[in-house]
Amino acid sequence: MRSLCRFVLAALLASPAPLFAQTVEGRVMDRANDQPISEVSVSALNGSGRVVARTVADSAGHFRLEVRGAGAYRLRAVRLGYRQVTSPGFSLGADEALQVDLHLSAGAVDLEPLTIRSRPEPPRNRYLEAAGFYERERQAPGTFMRREEVQRGNRNRMSDVLALLPGVRRSMVQGRPSISLGRSANGRACFPAVFVDGQPLTRPEAIDDIIHVAAIEAMEVYRGPSQTPARFAGNEGGCGVVVIWTQQRI
Repeated sequence: MRSLCRFVLAALLASPAPLFAQTVEGRVMDRANDQPISEVSVSALNGSGRVVARTVADSAGHFRLEVRGAGAYRLRAVRLGYRQVTSPGFSLGADEALQVDLHLSAGAVDLEPLTIRSRPEPPRNRYLEAAGFYERERQAPGTFMRREEVQRGNRNRMSDVLALLPGVRRSMVQGRPSISLGRSANGRACFPAVFVDGQPLTRPEAIDDIIHVAAIEAMEVYRGPSQTPARFAGNEGGCGVVVIWTQQRI
């Protein structure tokens, strides 16, 4: 029996750790001369500010972080002799490998510390352009997903895709999957208004039956009245808005 226990323990210790599909990889450089900085502690923070991954940059300033799930993250870099920096938030899609540059400064100038290198701007969709999607993506404080991100991971239901977004929760309502954005003042789930191609959806609880993931061109999520653009305001009841744009021929 003791030999069997030792065998089981050895097998467990030898089992490979689960692989994380989402990675952030890049370099840490001195802002003054663009030279790599070694021995920088680089951490990934989730939406609530909790450290979910940490590593140390090598002699070439290179670092690699692996995180468990898609979502919104920030990077924090710390090294003796340099100012600690925390990057602005960025989205990391399912199975995405993001390449970035982190710049540290020994001076007191507070400049943008993060440069994302792996996302060249794709050709713009004329339908989304006319709908004002790109302008809101650039200026509005919501969360945005384009077709490539929506369809990554082969998810078949809209509620599964929406559940990947920060702040969105998936639950069952009358036997159907539904989505909520946090909770209302009375503690109940807060169900957002849903727009499809600019028009309010009268039965948002049936979103999985009405819209197929393969038909989506882009999505926008606003978590409350303070984020919601005027075009979609007045329908959310304080619970936020989900805007879905389907593929169109123009």
